[in-house]
Amino acid sequence: AIEAAKQVSISSDDGSTTVVCISNLLTDKELQDEQESSDVLEDTKDKCEEDFGLVVSAVLVMPADGDLPGWTGRLMVRFAELEHSKMAAEKLHGVKFEGRPVACSFVPEKVYQDFKGKCKLTILGSAPP
Repeated sequence: AIEAAKQVSISSDDGSTTVVCISNLLTDKELQDEQESSDVLEDTKDKCEEDFGLVVSAVLVMPADGDLPGWTGRLMVRFAELEHSKMAAEKLHGVKFEGRPVACSFVPEKVYQDFKGKCKLTILGSAPP
């Protein structure tokens, strides 16, 4: 179950995956604006591809996506290569976005696939699925 998924600290070498979960990008107010949320998702995906490597897809958990405790507002990016996700997590963790420090962690790919099937705001990257 998604609720039981354990996130792994970016410092854990054995827990890294190709999926980076980014927290604290959007405020609750911004999450109420679907266009704003969609723009942030698209911009984040583009920035990740530009700075770190090919992205397969990205998803943003919105309040309207249902009962997903603790996950609302988290943006997940699935990279084509593990080394790219590690670099992204390392470089983005602690970066300030509109005055808020973002946090990065790794999410198991199975959990990401579950979210991808449940969340409305999902976009494809340049890498093949």
